[in-house]
Amino acid sequence: MSTTLTLDHIHAIMDPIDQGDWSKLYEAIDENVRWWIGADKYNPDAATGVYVRCSIITSNLQEWTEKVRNRLLPKLDGGITMKSNTMDIIGQKVIIEASGTAKQKNGRPYNNRFCWIFIFNDAGKIVEIREYMNTALVQEVFTTN
Repeated sequence: MSTTLTLDHIHAIMDPIDQGDWSKLYEAIDENVRWWIGADKYNPDAATGVYVRCSIITSNLQEWTEKVRNRLLPKLDGGITMKSNTMDIIGQKVIIEASGTAKQKNGRPYNNRFCWIFIFNDAGKIVEIREYMNTALVQEVFTTN
């Protein structure tokens, strides 16, 4: 049976992020998600590429966590404050525009804009994420902090 996506369902996943709680989003993501960020080619300096399972021990979500999240957050003072600005649902696809703010360890601001495209399967899990953001800013954070 196919899950019908509603704005209430998406808000339940995304609204806690505004208060720094990412757990609902992580719970909604299938562990073998295909997570694409900014380019097809992997570039660790800008966190771009397609995050997929690199071993039988880890999941795709773990690969993203290790290669992006766990590298970025220590370079920011207090984590990222996110705000979902707009949300649109088209069938099993959700498009979210968001903004993220933080202070880099070097004192400079981190103000990034995001467009996330989530593809949900029939069970209501996110199986694909396409993430667009200012990858040059991410590269700056990685190289100057």
